[in-house]
Amino acid sequence: MGVVDIFGNQVTGQGLATKPTYNFAEKMSAASNMTVLGSMFKGLKVTPEDERAARHFSGYGTSPEIDGDVRDYRWMQEKRQIISDFIPVMQEERKELRQQAITNESIAYLMEADTYQEFLNRRGVINANAKANAVFQEHPAAVFSSSIAMSLIEPWNLAGLPLALVKTGSKVASAVRMGAFGAAQASVEEGVLHYNDPNRTVGQSLISVGAAGTITGLFGAYLGRTKGSQIEALEEVTRRIKSIDDEGRVVIDLESDLIDPSLTTINLNLATEEEIFKSFKNLPGVGRAVAKKIIQLRNERVSESFESLGDLLDGSLDARTLAKINKIIDSGNYHANGVALSESGKIVGSYGVEKIAALSSPLMKLTQSPFPEVRRAAQELMQTNFRTTDNLKGGVNKISLEEIMDQNQQLGNKLIDDIEFSYYSYMNPGKEATDFVRGRGGRLFRQAGQLAQNLRQANVDQLSSRPFQRPGKLSFDEYKVAVFEHRTGSRVSTDPSIINASKHYDEFFDSRASEFKDLLRKLYNGEENHWINTVKYTHRIYNKGQIAESPEAFRDFLIDQALKKYGGREGAEAALGVPLPEMKRIFESSIRKLIASPEDRLILEEVFEPATRGASKDRLWTFIDDADLYRTNFAVKDIEAIANSYISGPLADIDFFRKYGTFDVDEIANKLRTAIDSRILKSGVDIDDLTSEALRKTDKDLELFKNMLRRVRGTYMDPNSPLPGSTQRVLMDNIKKFNNLRIGGGFAIKSLPDIGRSVMFLGLKRAYGPTIQGYVGRNAQLLEQLKASQRELSTIGVGNEINSSQIISQYTNTSMTNITGNAFTDLLGKANNSMFILNGLSVWNQHMKRVAGVGVVDKIIHSGAMRKAGKLSEKEMANIRRLGISDRDLDDIYSEYLKHGQSYKGVHLLNFQNWSKKARSSMDSSGLTLDRKMQLAVKREVDTIIVTPGKGDVPLIMENSYVSMIGQYRTFPIAAMMRQTVPLAQNMNKNAMAGLFISMGAGIIASQYSSFARGTQHNDDSWEDYLWESLEDTGNLSTIGEFGNFAQMIQKGNPALGGPTLTGAIDVGKTIAGMSNPEGMNEFEIRAAQRLVPMFGLYQMVKALPVGVATGFEKLVDEGL
Repeated sequence: MGVVDIFGNQVTGQGLATKPTYNFAEKMSAASNMTVLGSMFKGLKVTPEDERAARHFSGYGTSPEIDGDVRDYRWMQEKRQIISDFIPVMQEERKELRQQAITNESIAYLMEADTYQEFLNRRGVINANAKANAVFQEHPAAVFSSSIAMSLIEPWNLAGLPLALVKTGSKVASAVRMGAFGAAQASVEEGVLHYNDPNRTVGQSLISVGAAGTITGLFGAYLGRTKGSQIEALEEVTRRIKSIDDEGRVVIDLESDLIDPSLTTINLNLATEEEIFKSFKNLPGVGRAVAKKIIQLRNERVSESFESLGDLLDGSLDARTLAKINKIIDSGNYHANGVALSESGKIVGSYGVEKIAALSSPLMKLTQSPFPEVRRAAQELMQTNFRTTDNLKGGVNKISLEEIMDQNQQLGNKLIDDIEFSYYSYMNPGKEATDFVRGRGGRLFRQAGQLAQNLRQANVDQLSSRPFQRPGKLSFDEYKVAVFEHRTGSRVSTDPSIINASKHYDEFFDSRASEFKDLLRKLYNGEENHWINTVKYTHRIYNKGQIAESPEAFRDFLIDQALKKYGGREGAEAALGVPLPEMKRIFESSIRKLIASPEDRLILEEVFEPATRGASKDRLWTFIDDADLYRTNFAVKDIEAIANSYISGPLADIDFFRKYGTFDVDEIANKLRTAIDSRILKSGVDIDDLTSEALRKTDKDLELFKNMLRRVRGTYMDPNSPLPGSTQRVLMDNIKKFNNLRIGGGFAIKSLPDIGRSVMFLGLKRAYGPTIQGYVGRNAQLLEQLKASQRELSTIGVGNEINSSQIISQYTNTSMTNITGNAFTDLLGKANNSMFILNGLSVWNQHMKRVAGVGVVDKIIHSGAMRKAGKLSEKEMANIRRLGISDRDLDDIYSEYLKHGQSYKGVHLLNFQNWSKKARSSMDSSGLTLDRKMQLAVKREVDTIIVTPGKGDVPLIMENSYVSMIGQYRTFPIAAMMRQTVPLAQNMNKNAMAGLFISMGAGIIASQYSSFARGTQHNDDSWEDYLWESLEDTGNLSTIGEFGNFAQMIQKGNPALGGPTLTGAIDVGKTIAGMSNPEGMNEFEIRAAQRLVPMFGLYQMVKALPVGVATGFEKLVDEGL
């Protein structure tokens, strides 16, 4: 008897079909289904079943062709019933066709459809997958070999194929090179296939990647050795596929029996009865009664100490049941020492990865503290991007002080943009251009064009003195100085552009001037400090290098300025409140502390001594005449350096003091200790009864916390490191900057795995769907919406790398804000800024962050919509709380968006400027408005997706100049542990797996290209090495990968263990030896010399692309393809 669907149509015949046979077209269709293009288009075909379903909706009086919104609304209301009716029909069809039955994963995949059309597409996908799998089971060799061939001619793989074949060599070398390419393209494709196939397992992906590598490796072995051997190669491939098929028939079942796999790490302190029941449901003999018993015992014995879960249950269960439970429950949820500690602020669901992270991360180390007061204090100080126990109970990860301080960078970015735009107008009066052309990136390219023009015109005078500059115009540096001198009055200008530009400085310094004066009043209280209300504060950077060389001269300058300001000695002594000899002593003391202060920053309460210490009344040297000061070399005139110092100094102090009410880190730590002691005493336990180990742990935690307070504020200095501004420190900083110039050419290429990170956190559709639709579909409206959204993200501090030197400091452990006044040092700093634009890293990071930002905004807005509809899961809401957004905040954000936002195809404009007055001005207990919470939440997630090292991510030892030289490029992989590995461990799902495969493939391709560009043979000669390297490039191995690298380098005696400075010194030795050799330099000595040339690596990367493609296609032709 046939089967009738919910629409009354007979859709299946009677009885079971005989064993199916498949023709050539069906085999090719199955092969296509295993490729990226095939998987993307397989759900677009309209079938008779689709037409019947459309008639079903027509029966409700709704035309699917016309009333799309109404149809989708009815779909969301009725989809559960519709899918439930469809499943028996589809199961019967599968049975007749001898295809795999519909799995729970497929049903969940269908339920995720938000529109009726998406449901039809998804149903088409799983049907196509089922048929393709059936065909593959019958004809594995034909289907798999055809899919590999189809994959190789897809546009993105065809573009990269020449690079895998450009080098000649042995059969083995060619096989490894071609095999690596095959595995790389298979890895990327597996990421897409995982997204499009809900039933695809990790085992299938690993088999596919391995098989692709083997097959393409065989191609490479034959193509790299002989010509005209295609037939022999294909025969060998076919023979090998049969054995692969045998291996492929092994089912790798990685699925859990649990209803919710995330419950394998269930926390008995927090879990509900239902959650406990679900987590035990897969164990025979453990059910609802046990869950009730655990809840009962937990509630009855809250004040007791438990060594284990068995201690809690206390004989309530039989030993066999208890043993089963202990297999999946972590007994460490209850604490000894007689104190029932709160679970607040503990990391959850990361499978122990957090313990490895704590080896390098100060934040994670503090998060492992047994005391919740320490955990909370650390997370309020440093950016916390992982899920905690608080999030599961409705609490949020508060916006940290670090993130609030980081928002000050927006002021600096705006100032730089304003000055760059003013300079463009000065150079090109009345001419309009895009923001990029008018900005820093455009200026660098314009300067390169000007150099070419000067060369073409043979302008000898200009080339000898100002090769990058147009005759008769100020250079950018000269323009900035002219603007600054006009503002300070040391040199007045009549140029309208310079006058207008100086107003941008006023806006910048005045933006938080009143707040800074409030801080000064609190620091320097008393009637005698009335000057705070009368003077206009101008931030200064004192040239510590110059002052250190002539401290007496600077002291005499200060005395002369005081005498000039107050009309002689008598007036100065009266105004400052001390006699001249004491005045000299105070100035000398402040000068010594100034020289020893960290980087370009002053510690106000130490250098200028608060009033309680009886120092000079005029403590900030406001008696200095700026016009006189800036005619000397005692102060820095670079406005960008001054702006960065203002952000990291006074503005950071404002936020720090507002948070803690003091700069005294001992006082802050003592308050924490008092809170810990108070809670323990309230529990009825004598502090003296605590173990010495627990007390030592507290002392260590508080000492680390104090140092992190200093680091976040910007005042931490390693006691064993040379003083900032010292000759030794400047030399070491310069060496690191030089390393960046000679090594940094390929940094952007090495960042290629970033393309998979957005997929890991957001999914393929949310990460790149709008971009692909806009460009591939030539949707001008969508592209314009994307641009507008990215401009809005820029205004909230997401994706401004071109205007900031932070990326250089974060990724290379190099200080870029320390301006010494030394011409060579300043030149190196400017060259580094240019390098990171020309090598593409700043541009790449800016673009990737903005793309990720678009997806993050969509994720939050979608969560708001789902919560309003009552369909947001608790786990999804916990992830939103992780970003610092509470349940009420999410409701309010979505409400503001509905009133003032704009949306087109998943790209949203939030239009913060139109939000209600309450949303923009009403602050909560943390001092943040609703719009700022949303902005900071987006930035937090983007900085996690595109790894951006934070203050709590890397160990304090990296602040030591010697260690930072050795580990100059180790900051990123260490930070990736906190930014990527831990969050992904908490959210391991199909998106994470898809992104991982994409990143791995991109990493292999980037590594291959880098080797080709440098003209070197890739060192890895085994699949294990390739896979390990690709995992390293994704950042997922993070600290684990670094430990492995160090072990390998120690074992092999690799000098890279000593960092780029040591390898650079070795290259210097090789170069000198080669140059002194009468027979000339050999190949290795020439390469060593090339590695010492600034920007030579960049030249290699740029030159290699067209050469590599041309050479590759030429080789393909030579081989007869």
